[in-house]
Amino acid sequence: MKAVTLIPLAALAACASPHPLSGLRDQVTVDAGGYSFAINYSQDRAEATRLTRAWRPDYADVQAAAVAAVIKGTGCAPDLGSVSGDVALLRMKIDCTEGAEMKVPPPRDRPKTSCVGNLIPFDLSTGVFDLAIDCD
Repeated sequence: MKAVTLIPLAALAACASPHPLSGLRDQVTVDAGGYSFAINYSQDRAEATRLTRAWRPDYADVQAAAVAAVIKGTGCAPDLGSVSGDVALLRMKIDCTEGAEMKVPPPRDRPKTSCVGNLIPFDLSTGVFDLAIDCD
């Protein structure tokens, strides 16, 4: 009976732990941006596991809070272009050398397009409509 009780408890205890082969040997718990994170890290990588329960949190908010938590918990500079994951677990590269600065990816050049749409009235007898789009 004791073994049956210990198995679920052992599984729950591992929720904020990194994979044993990940090489992330250090851990700290940090609050940032209204969330609490378990930060597992090494010299060049970090994982931020969100511990705070939240119903459908906004990814951008969690990402910003996780980056702030990694900076606060490790004292290292994150590479913002390497941040990946979801609202529960975010991974990123970090630089823990003395005087390192946060790396910000360059902005993407997006084509500037201006379009105007003109919807020609729907014909009930045929079930057909036309949509004319004009783009610069």
